[in-house]
Amino acid sequence: MIKEKPVKSKVEIDLSGTDGNKFELMGCARRWDKQLGYTPKETTEFINQLMYGDYNNLVNLMEERFGSFVTFYK
Repeated sequence: MIKEKPVKSKVEIDLSGTDGNKFELMGCARRWDKQLGYTPKETTEFINQLMYGDYNNLVNLMEERFGSFVTFYK
């Protein structure tokens, strides 16, 4: 039986560092969506939501979607 590689648990993202850059976070979102099995269309829609909100909205949306395995801190 072939198993999928599991997503690492509890990734930590320091929002005050370079990992907290809006474009870096959107790149993470694309990678994590792929790992979680979202379709390309779902990922595109999510990235569009991230792009059109302010930074706090982006972080809130990321926490909603990936909060089970990512910790964001300042």
